[in-house]
Amino acid sequence: MENIFNRSYYQLTKRGLQCIGHWPFQSVKKRRFLRCLTYILVTTIVVPKIIKLIESLHDWDIVIECLPMLGCHTMAQAKFFNWIIMEDHMKKLFLTIKRDWESLKLECDFKILHEWSDQARRLNIFYATSLFGVLLVYFSSPSVPKILDLLHPLNETRPRIFLYQTEFFIDQDKYYVYLLIHSYVTVALALAYIVICDNLFTTFVNHACGMFEILK
Repeated sequence: MENIFNRSYYQLTKRGLQCIGHWPFQSVKKRRFLRCLTYILVTTIVVPKIIKLIESLHDWDIVIECLPMLGCHTMAQAKFFNWIIMEDHMKKLFLTIKRDWESLKLECDFKILHEWSDQARRLNIFYATSLFGVLLVYFSSPSVPKILDLLHPLNETRPRIFLYQTEFFIDQDKYYVYLLIHSYVTVALALAYIVICDNLFTTFVNHACGMFEILK
């Protein structure tokens, strides 16, 4: 099993699924632990965001600021539960990929499936790089006041920028660094969920296209 999925076409997808506990050939205990850990981490930011959204329904600026990231986290959770519900089907698809590779006899068929699988790998890398590149720019937003204080200092310190609006019922200025770290971790994790699951479907679709071309 591992020989097929250790190939370069599947490495990115496999490692990603292992990190979030969705690789179907991991031990049950490991899968459950990683799933619980990642789900709890994402939930710890979704709840404060929903609270902030409800509290700020009268302020459309805050509502609009809350919605994009809340949508991102909601999508990540939807993919989380979709995987759990469809886990048996996903495992069957992986086994089908393994069986398809093992059934090939002709060199030309290997070449076709190789080309389609490699295309999936390139698309996955491009997609992941693009989204995480945008995320890095977004992560840099809290540093803007510090940079401006150095380049164009004022008589007073510029207000801090939070990654997004939340309500933890604590002094957010006092715990700014901890909240910022928490935001970085949860946003990166939610985006990783989306990227990994989307990459998996790209892999499945390209494999199917390769098999259709072979059968043609």
